[in-house]
Amino acid sequence: MAGAGEAFLDLALALPIPPDWPKYTTAIIVTTVASRLMFTLPFSVMARRRNIRVDELVEPELKAASKDLQKEENLKMIAEGVRGTQEQLNKMYRERFKKTMQEKRKELMKKHNASSGLTTTLPALTQLPLFFGMSAFFARLSYAPYAGLLDTESFFTLSSITHADPTATIPVLLGFITLANTESANWFMPDRVKAADERDRKRVADAVARKEFAVPAINRLMRPAMRMGAIVRIVVAMIAPGTVQIYWLTSAAFGLLQTWVFDFMDKRRYARKAARKLAEAASVEVASSTPSPTPTSPSTPKRKRK
Repeated sequence: MAGAGEAFLDLALALPIPPDWPKYTTAIIVTTVASRLMFTLPFSVMARRRNIRVDELVEPELKAASKDLQKEENLKMIAEGVRGTQEQLNKMYRERFKKTMQEKRKELMKKHNASSGLTTTLPALTQLPLFFGMSAFFARLSYAPYAGLLDTESFFTLSSITHADPTATIPVLLGFITLANTESANWFMPDRVKAADERDRKRVADAVARKEFAVPAINRLMRPAMRMGAIVRIVVAMIAPGTVQIYWLTSAAFGLLQTWVFDFMDKRRYARKAARKLAEAASVEVASSTPSPTPTSPSTPKRKRK
C-alpha cells in the first residue's frame, strides 16, 4: 500500500494540468478512468458480444428448430407407449419438451461461444475486486502519512478531500447516477423492455396457473434491487472520505456513459434488424401478389389456300 501511495503522489505531481486545477482530485479521476478502461471495459465488451451472438445466432436457430423438436418429442412419447389422462400427457409433454429445448439451447450456446453464465458473471467478477480494492486504497489516502498533503485540497462541495461532503451533494449525485444506470434501457428502448417484461410476466403467470415453479427473468429481479442499492449507496457514501466519494462518483459516471453507449448501439442494431424484417416481408408480399405468366403454346402458321 505504501508503494502504491507514493506512486499516486508522483502521478498527481507529474500530471500536465493547469496549476489552478486540484492535482490530487484530478489524479483520482485519471486513475479511475484508466483502471476502468484497462480492467473492466474489455470484459464488458466481451459480455456484450456474447449477448449479441445469443440474440442474432442462438435464438433464431433455437426458434427454427423448435417445431422439429416438438414433433420429435411427440413421436418419442408415442413410441415409448406413454399412457395417462390428457392432462397428465400434456404436463409430461411440456416438461420433456422444456428439457429438450434447454439441452438444445446449451448446445447452441456452446457452438456459438455464447455461454450465459459468463455473460452474466464476467462483468461483475472483474468490477467487484477492482471496486473494493480501489475504495480501500483511496480511503487509506485520507489518513497519515498522506492526509497532510491531501487535506489542503478542496473540490466541488468538499472543503477537504480527506473528509466527507458536509452537504451530501456528491453522495446524492452518486445515487442519481446509479439510478440512471439502472433505468437506461427504459429510456433508450422503452417498448422493447416493456414487451420483454410482459412476456416474462405471462410466462410466470402461465406456469403458476399450471401449478409449476417458474423464476422471473434476472433483469426483472435485479432492477428493484439496483434501485434500492442506489439509496443504500447514498447512505454509505455520506460517511466515506472525500477521496472515496470522488472515486465512486467518477466510476459511476464512467459506468453510466458506457451503458448509454451500449444501449444506443443496441437501439440502432434492433432498428436495423426490424428494417430488414420489414424489407423481407415486403419482398415476400410482392412476390406472392405478382401473377405468374401463363405459358402459351406456340401458334402454327396458317397455310394460304391456293
